[in-house]
Order: sequence, then C-alpha cells, then structure tokens
Amino acid sequence: MFLFDVCSYSSDDCDDSILDAHEAEERRLEEREEELTPILAAIEEREALIADKLAMDLSASDPARLTSKSRRDPGRLLREERV
Repeated sequence: MFLFDVCSYSSDDCDDSILDAHEAEERRLEEREEELTPILAAIEEREALIADKLAMDLSASDPARLTSKSRRDPGRLLREERV
C-alpha cells in the first residue's frame, strides 16, 4: 500500500493515523532502498566499466600512441591490454 492511497495532500485533519501512515511509508521506502542497494552498486560499476571501455576505444584508435614520446604514460599500454 502506498502512502498516497492512505491520505491526500488536501487533508486538513492532522492526527495519529496520518503520522502512522507516513512512518509506515518511510519504513517501506527504506526497505526498498536496502533491497535495491546491490543492484544500484552493480549499475554504477557497469557505468564505470563502459566509461573505461569508451576511453580505451578512443585511445586505441590513435596509432601515434605506440610511438609518441611527448605523452609519457608508461602504464597506458598495460591498461589497454587489461581492457
């Protein structure tokens, strides 16, 4: 049951039943957040991996990266190899 089913915004009556409904809705949302935490963490990890892959794809399309002496990044090719 959602909070919006229990009371409306235009209610002029402020009593314990409305407070109880709000507290119940808060508990429901906190439980839902706890359930979704692993999924949200996995989504964040996936987004980070996609961003890394896009950066590596862009870097890999530059053939000068193999011979360029101006940008000294010794770990660059190793990071490309890992991806």
